[in-house]
Amino acid sequence: MSRLYVTSSRTRAKRAEKACSELSTSGSYEGKQCVARSYRKPSRKEESFLRVGQDSFLAIVGTAIYDGGLGEERKEEIYELFVEGGAGNVRSKILGHYVIAVKRKGELTLFTDPLGSFCLYYTQGNGSWIASNSLHACAVSCDDLSLDATRLIATIYQSGLPADRTFYREIRRLFGSQVLRVDTAEGALHVEEHAPPTYSLPKQPSTVHEAVKQYGERVRSVFEKIAEVGEIGIMLTGGIDSRTVLAALLDQGSAPTVLAGTGNNSRRNSDEDVRIAGNISDEFGLEFREVDWSDQQPHSREKIKSLFSKYGFKHEVYGSPSGLVNYVKGRNKKIPKVVPGGYSPLFTKEKHWNDKKYFSVKNVIEDYLKIEKYGRNLVDIEKYKKEIKKRHS
Repeated sequence: MSRLYVTSSRTRAKRAEKACSELSTSGSYEGKQCVARSYRKPSRKEESFLRVGQDSFLAIVGTAIYDGGLGEERKEEIYELFVEGGAGNVRSKILGHYVIAVKRKGELTLFTDPLGSFCLYYTQGNGSWIASNSLHACAVSCDDLSLDATRLIATIYQSGLPADRTFYREIRRLFGSQVLRVDTAEGALHVEEHAPPTYSLPKQPSTVHEAVKQYGERVRSVFEKIAEVGEIGIMLTGGIDSRTVLAALLDQGSAPTVLAGTGNNSRRNSDEDVRIAGNISDEFGLEFREVDWSDQQPHSREKIKSLFSKYGFKHEVYGSPSGLVNYVKGRNKKIPKVVPGGYSPLFTKEKHWNDKKYFSVKNVIEDYLKIEKYGRNLVDIEKYKKEIKKRHS
């Protein structure tokens, strides 16, 4: 839920700031050809913005782990890593999904984690530019936008697009193999290819046993860094993904808090999942906590629109129950510092176009938005279909 934006335009900055108005500002900078602002995570008190002297700063959003702490707690150290060796040095030393912006006097650099798992969007035109991890903030800063309907359909069906384009023709997404650079005196935004760090095996395995052994050592090295953070939670369902994450944490001597979503939300853990999570917690002597994901559902159209404006397409991953949103914001109970999970955004088994010669918005309405899938969450499904047709005909 943390965000940042950096822009050359005060007009763009004001529009982006309005789009992020529900969040608490962590820090800001305003200078020649550069206006920046970052927002803290609602559940954390640590600041995500570091001012260095009069003309330099570091801003970080997402989850970054370095030297036993999160990025917000290690801002000074991460800035020094950048001074020592630039973006490549930072990305080779820290772990996580994140976006980092660093300004050192006249040069600005923005980059993501090596996989590009945490989105950074950017656009430029009419003599100005903006970059943000919020597509909404980028979009509202533009005077004119044109929609690519095909890419919008792909975004609805797939959790990610295989290119740097978004469904707005003017806005692109940065790859993990790129960085954004700006010479603030020049004022232009440049995309540079930047090879991500490689993590090659110490030697080529000659047998399956040796390959598994080396892979296991690599997994242990990653979870060793995660375990050093201390306060860890895990959404445990009893499935292979979450059990694998739990096993890796236990291997490091960590004792994570086991979390299970309950309540009247359709995306909650099933009663069987909760029972299994409780049994596993008892077996390993772990704290077990039920998280109330209840809400007044189905959501109204106004509620869905509000959630989408705040959280984008990811708002529906768990149905956006107010109980879960409040928990993530830290309003009810103290949330663990890190909650790793097995949910992957990198691929999907759903390919709805495989059996169709032509693919259109009508297919989205009739095939994807089926009543049995979404009907229970919409007050008026027919009105919803008509609205989609009107907007994209």
